[in-house]
Amino acid sequence: MINFGVVFGAITYLLYKPVSKMLEERAEKIEKSQAAAEETLREREQLESLKKKQKLESEKQAAKLLEEAKEDASAKKKILLQQAKEEADAEKQKLMSAWEQQKKNIASDMEKDFEEAVFAVAERLMGKIDDKSKHAKLIDQGIGELSQSI
Repeated sequence: MINFGVVFGAITYLLYKPVSKMLEERAEKIEKSQAAAEETLREREQLESLKKKQKLESEKQAAKLLEEAKEDASAKKKILLQQAKEEADAEKQKLMSAWEQQKKNIASDMEKDFEEAVFAVAERLMGKIDDKSKHAKLIDQGIGELSQSI
């Protein structure tokens, strides 16, 4: 029994204290690692939160820029459409006046041709007419009455 006590005391002194000290150091190391891991997790969560905020902010800015671009495009579209409409109206007016002028020229030419034809027919029927101005007035009067009836 004495041997057992001596061996137990020696083992306790030589092994128990170093093993318990090693276990305590290991426990402290584990606690420090856990604290560091918790701190890392907190930092990670903060970074994730910051990342989400920045992502939301950048999405808002992108949406704002997109909306501004759409508004600018819409304004430019309106301006271009207005310019195109004005150009088309000007071209239409130009073509209408050219058409009206052409129409007047054709009507004038037709009137002259008609007068000449009537004059030629009247000349054949009545012989030579001495007073062409009276005859032209009669023709103009007849054409006026004819155009009013149409």
